[in-house]
Amino acid sequence: MILCILILQQIIVSMGQVDHPFGFTGKVGKLTFYKRRGSDNIIVRESKGIVGKRIKTGKAFKNTRLNNMEFTGRNLFCKDLYHALDIFKPVYDHNFYNMLMQRAHKIQVADPVNNPGQRVISVSERGSWLENMAFNKKFSWESIIQAHLDVVIDKEAGKAFIQIPSLIPGLQLHNATNLPYYQFRFTLKTVADVIYRGQKYAAGFENIREKTLYTRWHRSDLPSSATDLELQTELPKEKTFTLLFAMAIAFSRVDGSNADAVQYVGAGKIARVI
Repeated sequence: MILCILILQQIIVSMGQVDHPFGFTGKVGKLTFYKRRGSDNIIVRESKGIVGKRIKTGKAFKNTRLNNMEFTGRNLFCKDLYHALDIFKPVYDHNFYNMLMQRAHKIQVADPVNNPGQRVISVSERGSWLENMAFNKKFSWESIIQAHLDVVIDKEAGKAFIQIPSLIPGLQLHNATNLPYYQFRFTLKTVADVIYRGQKYAAGFENIREKTLYTRWHRSDLPSSATDLELQTELPKEKTFTLLFAMAIAFSRVDGSNADAVQYVGAGKIARVI
């Protein structure tokens, strides 16, 4: 028994990162040991799979190939959208990208026309399925901002008109973390359907643009005045496109142009998709 323990300790030291006795992260043989943010539990995943050639050619793996093809389409769509929402990263959950992939999957499998392996991600028809998708499960938008932000989207002009009401700390603004400064962030983005053509998935058009807007940092313990903002993005030449509007509130410990938002604090969501 003692010999087995010594051997296990030697394996851990040589192939993993020791955290505490018999607790480590790293790779041992076909096993990968890792932690997720916010948890002390160690997760074990076995690295195993089927030879790639069999998946590419075997009749038994036809559905696997179709699923993999559609996965590339979803990943293309989500990767572009994720990067466009980059200004909201301070309020993202660690699994926000996976949540986005799940929503894209629901849109894709709802395609009533194309066969599996070629189904499109049609945000032009089902973009509303992305609305009210929260960036953060711990802090919802409504738990921090208990006031209505009036947002009007002019799709033909590519504009968003935003009215932020006056906010009184403790009434319309709830700062559970007691950080001294907050800031609103907005994005207006053109979004293309992801379609299957030429034996692969591609965006329906290439002129995909977004515009972002930051408010100044404001003291969290002081009332704020009502504010009107306007955001405009470049529109594509194609007639069929979708506009996506997202918003968030971030918090900081300091004021000024060089202030950094505190990670994993704040809230936001995809508010409108038209």
